[in-house]
Amino acid sequence: MIDVFTPPKATFCVALILPFLLKFLWKKLRPGLPLPPGPKGYPIIGNLFDINRLDPWVHYAELSKTYGDIVFLQSMGTKILVLSSYRRVTDLLEGRSAIYSGRPPWHMLNGMMGFDVYMTNMGYNSTWKRQRRLFHEYFSPTAISRFHPIMFGETSRLAGDLTSEPNKFSLHIRNYFARIIVKGIYGFDIKGGDDPYLKPVTESALGFIIAAVPGRFLVDLIPALKYVPKWLPGAGWKRWAEYIRETTWRAWNEPFDRVYEAWEKGTSASCIVTSMIDNLPLVDDEKREDEDFIARTTSGVAYIAGIDTTLGAAETFILLMALYPEVQKRAQAEIDDVVGLGNIPSIEDRDKLPYMTAILREVFRWQCEFPLGVPHATTADDIYDGYFIPKGTLVMVNACHLLKDPECYADPEEFLPERHIKDGQIEPNVLDPYSAAFGFGRRICPGRHLALDSLHVMMSLILSLFDIAPPKDEAGNSVLKWSFGTGILHQPNPFDCVITPRSEMHAQVIRNMNNDDI
Repeated sequence: MIDVFTPPKATFCVALILPFLLKFLWKKLRPGLPLPPGPKGYPIIGNLFDINRLDPWVHYAELSKTYGDIVFLQSMGTKILVLSSYRRVTDLLEGRSAIYSGRPPWHMLNGMMGFDVYMTNMGYNSTWKRQRRLFHEYFSPTAISRFHPIMFGETSRLAGDLTSEPNKFSLHIRNYFARIIVKGIYGFDIKGGDDPYLKPVTESALGFIIAAVPGRFLVDLIPALKYVPKWLPGAGWKRWAEYIRETTWRAWNEPFDRVYEAWEKGTSASCIVTSMIDNLPLVDDEKREDEDFIARTTSGVAYIAGIDTTLGAAETFILLMALYPEVQKRAQAEIDDVVGLGNIPSIEDRDKLPYMTAILREVFRWQCEFPLGVPHATTADDIYDGYFIPKGTLVMVNACHLLKDPECYADPEEFLPERHIKDGQIEPNVLDPYSAAFGFGRRICPGRHLALDSLHVMMSLILSLFDIAPPKDEAGNSVLKWSFGTGILHQPNPFDCVITPRSEMHAQVIRNMNNDDI
């Protein structure tokens, strides 16, 4: 439990006076241009109540109706710019990416929890560029082909797990993604959900989800709080931050160390980390240690981010198939027509399955997993459309609002894969939802290719062999109950559904798949 924190008197006095002083100096120094429009805040706390919300993207969408597609908020020195149209996003994050590619200071998430070693959170600097180059080397569309045999190697285990324990579908799907990522990055197998290498990853990812929401912790608005001793009553949030920091360190160091030790003995398997180690420069110890750190953190961010973030889209897919049986039947018919009844599509069949591709696109559009993405930050003052945007402003894209914009997508609340298809092919004139789902500009998610490929393989496997249905009462009526959680990562809360082989013939295919692996 995270304690509610009450700062001591000295810190409180500083926090009380500092916003007024900063506001006075800022007005004196900035150009004579207005800030972008936004709601008037309260004395001292400014727009705190507009920022500190469980589902801020919903409130920001309402603000855009009043103030337009560019809204400015500020509270105790923190400045936030919310973008709610593709035009604004393209103008700033794409067209002016040189100064809109920074990251917020995130005193809680970075300074205290230690996530600043990952390029996801890192400022736009030389270390970020090195991590980005290394990540692209191993996770580009061409490079991830090394993961494809692993994906298909895991399909039989996933099919067997869904047959034997269909009620644990979320766990089985999570293990499927985890095995792909661990095998590809570190070269060894994991046992499953109780594997000791997975627990710190899960806890680290959960810590990120909690702390990455702007305004969730007061220390992000009042940085002076980071100096308060962790032993003070009410400082449980600081002790929790320290625990997550240590857990995150374990998550990316322990598997890397295991591979390194095997590599030194000449017993390591071929994987991304062994390739990274092979390419470490044979120079002085200081330089090699620096390159080793880059390799560890680059592989670590792929490991930690890759499992839980992909799981949300997979769970949403399962939910939607239960809610929209007609979509499921159409996709199954397409698969049967292309690869034959009882066969599983390969990654090479993807271009022949436009409706499956449309389903994946619509999954990301219908429920955006990162409703506000990961905030950017301006690295310099800017003037845009007659407004002054100060350096250090957090820039957030209301991706959820973009993907539900009726001007871009008719009937946006409906799940309609066919909106992405015309004349039997993907319709290029329909806005690609991946652009909002995976970020913009220089901070676009570099792991998106691995995520999309692994999801496509999973979805094709499940629909080729299984039926997904909602639970029903004695009268045959659906009793499916579902909802989505809150936080920076918007994923389905646990729900029930019925997963069964499509027929006895399909059940035999599954048994044969698993017998072949024995």
